[in-house]
Amino acid sequence: MGESTLPITTEERKEYNKRWREKNKEKMTRHRKAWYEENKNKPGYKEKLYESRIKFKYGIGVGVVNEMLYNQSNRCAICEKEFVSKKTTHIDHCHSTGKIRGMLCEGCNIGLGGFKDNVDILKKAIEYLLVSAKPTLFISHERKSDSNTV
Repeated sequence: MGESTLPITTEERKEYNKRWREKNKEKMTRHRKAWYEENKNKPGYKEKLYESRIKFKYGIGVGVVNEMLYNQSNRCAICEKEFVSKKTTHIDHCHSTGKIRGMLCEGCNIGLGGFKDNVDILKKAIEYLLVSAKPTLFISHERKSDSNTV
């Protein structure tokens, strides 16, 4: 009998699956679309989708998310705004280590992302806000009207 070409170790299996997915993109897309159409209106579909998404992306279950929300009194870890929807509740994590830091509202999550989680840039932004809050002499550079324009 010939040797098996199936992967043996976890790493071999991951590589095998990756190659298979790359070769069968269209087949997988058709399968996903068919599955979605078949299941989208079933009770609990959105919850299962959320569960699988956080499990895949962060390696945690809904229980961990609920525990974090409870520990934060169902509020954003930065601005303390109360969460009213899962849609605007974000799991904050370090992009370099993958470590989960807490739950943030959409605005705070976008803010940290905009500053690329860089503490030095955030400090400069805070300094900028503090300095710009002080009354200063502001010289306006108004455009002179041109008599030829309408």
